[in-house]
Amino acid sequence: MNKIDTTINFGGFYNSIHDSNIDVMIESYYGDDPEYHYENIDYKKTEQSYVKDYCSKFTNYIFNEYGFTINFKDLKIWSPSEYNFYNSFYILCGVV
Repeated sequence: MNKIDTTINFGGFYNSIHDSNIDVMIESYYGDDPEYHYENIDYKKTEQSYVKDYCSKFTNYIFNEYGFTINFKDLKIWSPSEYNFYNSFYILCGVV
C-alpha cells in the first residue's frame, strides 16, 4: 500500500488548548514535587509525544465515525518561525 503525504491543520501550541492540555498533564504528573521546574521539561519531546497521541485519537475518531482505519506515519510538527503566524501549525505526516 502506498503512503500519501499530507498535513493535519493542528493549530499549534502557542496560547492554545493543546498548550493548556500539556500544562495540566505536567502539573498532574509532578503534583507538588519541589524538584519539579518548567525549565527541566523538554518541550520538543513533550510536543512530539502529544502530537503522536493526538493522531492516535484522531485515527480512533475516523474509525468510529466513518468505519475505516488509517495509519499516520512519519509524524513531524511544522511551525512558523514567528508566533504571529500561530494559526499556521501543521502536522506533516504520511497516511497509509
